Amino acid sequence: MEKIKEIKVSLLEKEENFNIDESNKGNYIARASESIFPELFLEKKKIVLNDIEYKNFAEDITNQMFEDLSNKTKEQKIDSVGIWFTFENEKIIENSIDLTILNSMAEHHNDIEPIKEFVKMTLIDA
Repeated sequence: MEKIKEIKVSLLEKEENFNIDESNKGNYIARASESIFPELFLEKKKIVLNDIEYKNFAEDITNQMFEDLSNKTKEQKIDSVGIWFTFENEKIIENSIDLTILNSMAEHHNDIEPIKEFVKMTLIDA
């Protein structure tokens, strides 16, 4: 997998007139966001990871960012989460998912962490 330049997680609210356009994108309002620059973080901590560890790190850090944002925004109207991965070659992979789907995954599959599964699905071709 190409090295990730930036990971961004946003908690989103669908706009009032939400619809999906022909490029399969919807209109959201970002209510809270966090970003991390993984390569800078790993370099600063002097951590070297193989490919499997790197993917696991991306899943773990994205999950932690989601949890942090969720804890900070309990009173806000949030219905979706968006994630963006910008790679060092400037390729961007972005995805969003409705929180009801994540909650349903958690309810029916106690052995998985929904955000990590969402990241895996998003990065499958990375």
